[in-house]
Amino acid sequence: MGGKVAQLEWIASRKPTGLCGLVLLAPAPPAPLIFPFDMAEQQLQGYDSTQNAEYVVRNVLSRKLLVSDEDVALTVSDCLSGTRASTVAWPTYASREDVSGDMDISTLVLVGEFDVVEPVVRVKEPVVERIPGARLKVLDNIGHLLPLEVPTEVAAQVDCSMQSFCS
Repeated sequence: MGGKVAQLEWIASRKPTGLCGLVLLAPAPPAPLIFPFDMAEQQLQGYDSTQNAEYVVRNVLSRKLLVSDEDVALTVSDCLSGTRASTVAWPTYASREDVSGDMDISTLVLVGEFDVVEPVVRVKEPVVERIPGARLKVLDNIGHLLPLEVPTEVAAQVDCSMQSFCS
């Protein structure tokens, strides 16, 4: 969702002062994404209890062995801390927004090889290929929670990109 928001902010603000590059982590595509009814229902119920949220974090968002129990607990707590309105926003209307537009900024897109939320194929064409010069980096054996699964690698990719973007 953050990737879609970043793309929207970029389009809305047209490259704010000081912004020299963009790094998108497993971003949702900018075009409308309409979920099948059963998938939308799963998303609506995914964060309505500790048990459901933990299942989603361990089995959908991440590769099971790459996220510590402490990070799972923190992520579950974070998932449950939002309001019901925020929980229903993504599957019912936010995902359907079209934030497509012309982007012309140095961009790195990181995606996990085994991301089932935003798979490589769904990130490559609608996100990477519409941004001139964008680079796609697929992180091996990783799911959707890149900063939790491989924080050092994500930080290194961001640091390297920022050095090249801003020089």
